[in-house]
Amino acid sequence: MKIIIALFISIGISNLTFAQSDPELNIEGFKYKTISFAEYIKEVHQNSASINSKQLSLLSSKAMVAPMAARNINPSFNYSKGAYYALVPYTPYVSPSSSTYSLSGTLEGWGKRGAREEFANAEVARNESELSSLKRTVESDAIFAYLDTQRVKLNWLAFRKAIDELSLIKGKEAQNSISDLTATLNNISNDLKFFGYGLITFVGKPSEEGFIPQGNTINTFPRNLKVNDLINEALSKRVDLIALNDNVKSADAGANLVSKNRNIDLSPSAWYSTTPAYVSSGTQYGTTHSYGFSVSIPIPLQLRFDGDLVSAANNKMQAEYAFNDAKNRVTVEVKQAFLQYSVAKEKLKIAEQNFLASQEKSKPRTVQSITQIREKSTELIDAKVNHAKALIFLLRVSGDYEIPQFN
Repeated sequence: MKIIIALFISIGISNLTFAQSDPELNIEGFKYKTISFAEYIKEVHQNSASINSKQLSLLSSKAMVAPMAARNINPSFNYSKGAYYALVPYTPYVSPSSSTYSLSGTLEGWGKRGAREEFANAEVARNESELSSLKRTVESDAIFAYLDTQRVKLNWLAFRKAIDELSLIKGKEAQNSISDLTATLNNISNDLKFFGYGLITFVGKPSEEGFIPQGNTINTFPRNLKVNDLINEALSKRVDLIALNDNVKSADAGANLVSKNRNIDLSPSAWYSTTPAYVSSGTQYGTTHSYGFSVSIPIPLQLRFDGDLVSAANNKMQAEYAFNDAKNRVTVEVKQAFLQYSVAKEKLKIAEQNFLASQEKSKPRTVQSITQIREKSTELIDAKVNHAKALIFLLRVSGDYEIPQFN
């Protein structure tokens, strides 16, 4: 089942928040750049230090496949000439200089090359799935940071709008309210700086400017989801489970490699020697040729110990424990996220109703009506952001990583 989430941020009025376009945020000592959600996520994917670092690990593992899959024959060629005598024993003595050629190499133990290749490919698959899991983790954190910054921004706009409306009303009560709201607005301005600078940390590059989300509303549409369907989706599509499963496969390939590496290598060698024709003591000797072959067989005394086998088997077991534990936790995580989302969805419904009720009682504009609308606006902002985060979190723990669309 493909679960798709649609989130919309619009510049104009939604049915629930601000009527004016997004005004410039004049915050003293704060330089910022407005950025859309799509642009921000693109920046995160391109510049995140952790993602780029893991991509290098993947490239390194891919580069090792070819050399690990190659046959380890270690060829060696030798040539010798001689022997030469500076002074022969007596006049008729002849010492012909022979030429000897030899070629040696390694004949690997059975299964070693195949085990190396299998392990190298398993490492590529592990790094690929871990990169995918890391991307989703960083992506999720960036989405939540973006929404939290948007929450603060919308609160800033709500207080700014209330102050502007109160400034049109004469009287001490209005002035007192303006004074109180202005003090709160200053605090919110500091919060906006904090979160705006925080968004920079996900793009992995220094900047004197913060990021502020574009738009002035958040609209998320409640979903009717079934927890059992979500659990089934999670068990088959969660990228962290896929990564842990690939880690088990890599550990298994590693254990097989350790086992195959205990098979002994043979070192065959073949040589050829030729001696030119010569005359010695009046006797003519013709050209001679000789051939030879040898095999060196090591005596593997180190195979008396099984420490490497035990270590490899334990690594595989640890990977299996982690994978099975994660599968058990998935069911709990989905159920918990489902409960959180159910509460967030209900709170959003109540906040929408309260906001609409406050708008119906807003005429004529009074200090009390403006204050009430501002209070219900901030409650609705929190409810909307919490609903969006709860829905995204629920879908992601269920294995649906569709990128939210912000317009």
